[in-house]
Formats: sequence, C-alpha cells, structure tokens
Amino acid sequence: MHSPDSKSIIVVENLAASFGSNIVLESVSFQVYKGEKLVIVGQSGCGKSTLLRIMIGLQKPSSGKVLFQGDDITEAEEKDLNNYRQNIGVLFQSSALFSSMTLKENIALPLREYTNLDSATINMIIKMKLGMVNLAGYENHYPSELSGGMKKRAGIARAMALDPIVLFFDELSAGLDPVTAVELDELIIKTNEALGTTMVIVTHELESIYKIADRVIMLDKTAKGIIAEGQPWELKGKSTDPRVGSFFLRQMINPDLQDGFYVK
Repeated sequence: MHSPDSKSIIVVENLAASFGSNIVLESVSFQVYKGEKLVIVGQSGCGKSTLLRIMIGLQKPSSGKVLFQGDDITEAEEKDLNNYRQNIGVLFQSSALFSSMTLKENIALPLREYTNLDSATINMIIKMKLGMVNLAGYENHYPSELSGGMKKRAGIARAMALDPIVLFFDELSAGLDPVTAVELDELIIKTNEALGTTMVIVTHELESIYKIADRVIMLDKTAKGIIAEGQPWELKGKSTDPRVGSFFLRQMINPDLQDGFYVK
C-alpha cells in the first residue's frame, strides 16, 4: 500500500527494543511515506510510545535501524541528531509547554535554539504559526490560561515552528472532549493538505483513526511487533485476525479461547 507520495521519508528496519529482560518490540519493519498520515495503534503496553521515542531519537533500540532520508538516526552523533530534530516536530500527550513561559516564548524556543533569525522574523513566524492553529492574538497568554484543546493547538504551533518534514503526535486527543477532539482532527487534516507535512500519529481513538489515517500499522503486545497494516476501514472489514477485529470493532476476545472467537 502506498501513501499520497511513494517516496519513503522514514524506513524502520528490524527494530527491537527491550527494558532489561522484558522484550517490547522485535523484528519491526515498516516505511513512512512522504506526505502521508500514518497512524500507529494497538493495546496498552504493546510498544507504541516506545516505537515513537526511538523514531524521534529519544531512545536507542536494542537492535535495528531507523533511517531518515537514508541516514541512520539510531547511530547518529549528537550533532547529527540535532540536525535531525530540526527536521521533525513532536507533540507529546501532555503538550509539554513550559508553564512559566507565554505561548510566544514557548514557540520561540526552537527558533532561537536552531536558527540565527532576528527577533522581528521570529515574531512574524510565531504569529503565523499561532494563526494556523486558530490561536491568533494569544501570543502573551500562559498555558494555565488556556483550555486543554487550546494547549494542544499551541503545542502543534510549537512543533511546526521550524517547518518540519515530519510531525510526530502521541495521543493527541487524550483527555479532550469529543468536540475538541474533532476540531484537532480537522486541524491535522488541514495542515497535512496545506503543507504536505508527513505525520506519524499514535492514538487509540477510533473516530480519529477513521477520519485522519491514510494508513494504519497495528502493534500487538504478545507478538511484540506489527500484526496488521492497511487502511482502517479495510482492516475493520477484511482482517481475519481476531486481535485486529477486537480493536476495530471494540469487542473483547475471550482469553481462554485460542481460536479467536469474539465475546459479543
């Protein structure tokens, strides 16, 4: 299956991850295509966040590679990792905004750290990014003055500050009401369409998955890797794997049965 553009931006090869004797992932391989919205799903503890952390260079795998435009980030020196981080944007579940800083100061951080732009240009970029996430005029507000959805949008604005090639989102809609979650989904789609930004999204929200995903990969805790890949509607309707069905149909599998029957 292909994304909107068949060129690979990220290639994950035979990735393995463990914490002590606990193996979380093994032999994980897939590609992220230019311009697509790839969604990573799976039950709690299946390694979604671990995989994301490895892909953004925050954690080393036990073995395997993550290639970004051909360069292996898992073996990169700190200087090369910094270059990589200038090409990606990350929004964690908590939004990770600095509470003691205004939105303007939060978004300015990566611009001041990674560029030599003057203050006037930085201020212009800040206004533009806040405008893109419907927070125009909120430059001098602190995170504590914002709702949960507004914090997430501010986090997206900061993640987009350096015009990244790839955006990574970890449980973007977690803790938000349904209306706000829908608004964030629409923002993701609009940003992808307008800028062509490649996106890797970890989520368990079915409505979001069906709405935003160009392609889904599903991880499984027991398999310690990928058990399904495809479009969400395709996986829901055609997969014969009971673990995939239980996720997309929200049905429980009886753990005492080995033949995959669903408990209705």
